[in-house]
Amino acid sequence: MKNQKEIDVLKDILVSSTPEWEKMRSAAQHLYELDSEVAFVYFINLLNLDNKQSWSRNVAALMLREIKDDRAVKPLFEAVLKNKYYNGTLVYALETMDGGGHFRSLFDVLFHHGEEA
Repeated sequence: MKNQKEIDVLKDILVSSTPEWEKMRSAAQHLYELDSEVAFVYFINLLNLDNKQSWSRNVAALMLREIKDDRAVKPLFEAVLKNKYYNGTLVYALETMDGGGHFRSLFDVLFHHGEEA
């Protein structure tokens, strides 16, 4: 098993109450390098955070963008639709994935969400 203690520390950094962008991005990268599947699932879970923790949610979205794993398309669309405002990074993350099966969600975003999307 991977170093669980190190993984837990990295996860804690990603949801810190005092967000530091570079530290969070670095922790996310390192988490992915340690265990890509654990990191992927964790990033998906972070998409469910509300706007009070948008820093954590945005780091997760940007990592998912870099990973380019189409399994993230549905959770990303769900997060976009849940967060009517402050969702631009979530939409941006979708750019590197195949969202072809989600046209209805795409139109919901285009016509019913804030200008950030």
